[in-house]
Order: sequence, then structure tokens, then C-alpha cells
Amino acid sequence: MLISTHLIADVEKVLDEVIFLKEGRLVRKESVDDIRSKEGKSVDQLFREIFAVPAGNYEDWRKREE
Repeated sequence: MLISTHLIADVEKVLDEVIFLKEGRLVRKESVDDIRSKEGKSVDQLFREIFAVPAGNYEDWRKREE
């Protein structure tokens, strides 16, 4: 199954692998377990770091990015 979303926290529990794309380019492709063990953080936390999304302000961030 393929899921495309910016709402990582909502679907993280069902993910096996993630692929992050930014401006059409592959930023990261890795298993969720590897991310958690290597990075010591959730996939959502890593997503927010890579894409600089302020915690709790996704809608405001998205409007600025459009």
C-alpha cells in the first residue's frame, strides 16, 4: 500500500518504510525501524526537521509554503 501525506503523526503507526521527497527529489528512503533506532526519534520528528515544520503549526506552515 502507498500512502502520500504530510500528516505523518496520523499514519506513522502503520508505516513500514518512508520515502521523503522535496521539490521532486528523493531526500530519504528508509525503514521506520531504522529511522527510530539510528536517529532516536519518530518519523514525524524527522519529517519536521527535514522540512522545517514547526510543531503544532502545520496549517500555517503549509500556507507559507504555497
